Amino acid sequence: MKYSFDRLCVLLRACAFSLGLVGAVHAQSGELPSDVKALLERRESCSHWGGEEPYDKARRAEIFAGVCADCLGTDARLAQLKQRYALNPQVMAALNALEPRVEMPELSRLCRRVNARR
Repeated sequence: MKYSFDRLCVLLRACAFSLGLVGAVHAQSGELPSDVKALLERRESCSHWGGEEPYDKARRAEIFAGVCADCLGTDARLAQLKQRYALNPQVMAALNALEPRVEMPELSRLCRRVNARR
């Protein structure tokens, strides 16, 4: 199945991932481990890119590069961190506030295709 960049943007927006929720968690993350903070920052950036409008070809390429850099791999990383910090209530509260799946299956294929063109 072929997916266009516009389809990718629609799929990202359709995710239940909320920038406001991540922002609130991120604001309270002062005591969180650095790997958890890093994931929160990536998810916040991922959400940002998903809400951007591709008004021309250059902007479309910039958004797609941002999506590939900031979204790809975050679902797996979230699962890893949940296992690592399962006994830490503060960390788990921050991680459980994140949507477990924001990547759509075709994202890695699309990112590989775009990276191959560079």
